[in-house]
Amino acid sequence: MLSLNNISVKTKLIGGFIIVTIVVAIVGLVGIKYQNQISSLNETAFQESRDGQFITEKLNDHYGWVKMVTDHIILGKSLDGLHIDPKGCGFGKWYYEVKGGSGYAALTAEQKKAFDAMEEPHEALHKAGEEMIALKGTANEETDVLAIFKNEAGPAIEKLLPLFKQFIQESNTEAQRYMDIADATSASSTKASIILVVFCSIFAIATGLLLSRSVTKPITKIMEVVKKVAAGDFTSRVDHKSKDELGILSENFNKMVDDVSNSIGQVSASAQAIAASAQQMAASTQQVNAATQQVSSAIQDVSTGGESLAKQAVEASQGAKALNEESAKASESGQVASKKMQELATTTKQTADAVSTLGEKSQEIVKIVDTINNIASQTNLLALNAAIEAARAGEAGRGFAVVADEVRKLAEESQNATKDIESLITSMRSTTDNAVTTMGTGSQAVQDTVKVVTEVITALENMAAKIHTIEAAADSVSAVAQQSSSSTQQMSAGIQQTTSSMQQVASAAQQLAATSEQLRSIISKFKIDGSADSSAVSSGTPSATTHTSSNGASHNGAMVSEDIMSKIMMTKDKEAQKVDAIMEKHEEAHK
Repeated sequence: MLSLNNISVKTKLIGGFIIVTIVVAIVGLVGIKYQNQISSLNETAFQESRDGQFITEKLNDHYGWVKMVTDHIILGKSLDGLHIDPKGCGFGKWYYEVKGGSGYAALTAEQKKAFDAMEEPHEALHKAGEEMIALKGTANEETDVLAIFKNEAGPAIEKLLPLFKQFIQESNTEAQRYMDIADATSASSTKASIILVVFCSIFAIATGLLLSRSVTKPITKIMEVVKKVAAGDFTSRVDHKSKDELGILSENFNKMVDDVSNSIGQVSASAQAIAASAQQMAASTQQVNAATQQVSSAIQDVSTGGESLAKQAVEASQGAKALNEESAKASESGQVASKKMQELATTTKQTADAVSTLGEKSQEIVKIVDTINNIASQTNLLALNAAIEAARAGEAGRGFAVVADEVRKLAEESQNATKDIESLITSMRSTTDNAVTTMGTGSQAVQDTVKVVTEVITALENMAAKIHTIEAAADSVSAVAQQSSSSTQQMSAGIQQTTSSMQQVASAAQQLAATSEQLRSIISKFKIDGSADSSAVSSGTPSATTHTSSNGASHNGAMVSEDIMSKIMMTKDKEAQKVDAIMEKHEEAHK
């Protein structure tokens, strides 16, 4: 089913006017229909009445026709002008016109019966009149006319007159019936019109109320929210969902309230950031004032130190000259020590070579001792074999056994002696190896000492050059000391300018704090979405927990704070740069 919320207001209004127009048109068409029916009935009744009146007139005409005949009979008047053609008289013309046209079909059955019966007596009447006129001038004209009147015209009139009266009566009855029908139709029309007007009025009122409600209800909602927003309550929203102009208006109005609410949140955050910036500016002003005092004290120290700086420069120049003389003597002694160290290195190398040769010879002695040891081992085995053979020989080999035993003892003593010699050679080799290592280390130490002495000589030469530089620097320090007085004056002027700038910054911070307080006072009158946001507006503290836009507000507030602080600190930095430049000059002078 099509909802009114999905129809535009323009379409609703146009549709309402169309519906009202259709209702009015229906009422008018029904009224016109009944009016046409009534008019048709009245016209038919009038026509029936006219037919009766016409027949009455024609009846009177035929009465005149009879009178003309009777006047001729009684008074002897002429029959000239008497209609003898049944189709030529007024009634005859009407009669045959109706009979040959559509009027006959409109007659009722009774009217048709009377209408059809009129033709024969009407023709007979006019035929009798024709016969009467034919008797004009005859001897028995009056008698014959009277006879025809009695025998033909009289009976025809007697038949025709009741038929005329019957047709007139039927016409009047039919006219009255149509009038009654017209009256009934008029009454029905009135009743139907009243019912239709009441129904259409109810329908039109219901349609109007429905259309009015679909338009006025959202307008009322919008007006209520507008009043709340005008009072500072930005938490209200228009609860109307539709696709018509009012739905679009509600949606855009809600968006506008959201945007304004977000803007208020951002302004609140910015006000808080400005207040914090003002506090930072005040703290920075105090810090700068303290720094200014420190700089002033430093200027006094510089002024005092400038006087002693010249004295120290003279003393430094004299010390540099004495140091230059001592460094020349040290350079000569270093050169002598370098030559002695080189000779010592040569002698140490020769001794190390001799000890290395001794080690090699001891290695050869070890090989000889190994050979003797092997011979003693074989001799010992031979002595053992000889003792065994002597034992087998018995008394004949006893002397040989004694010799074999002595040889074995001698071989054992030889082995023991070779072991002692081997131990001694091993000890000697260890001692020579240590001597070679020690001499190598000593040789390396001598070389290192020669290198160090060479470096000392080079350092002494460099020091002599730097001493000349120190003498030149001492002269420069003396000149800088003379410039210290003018620099001190410049620093005093810079401090005065810095103090003036800090006073201006302090004044600006006070104005900024006052402006921030006024802004927070104005914002506190507004109420925006979320309890945290509301408290943020009322207290001037930005919230970042209940609404997405509060993060953006805090960020924008921080940006505003940074911009303000950067602009304010630029002035302070410019003044501080002047002081820094003067201080750098004095630091270079002290160096």
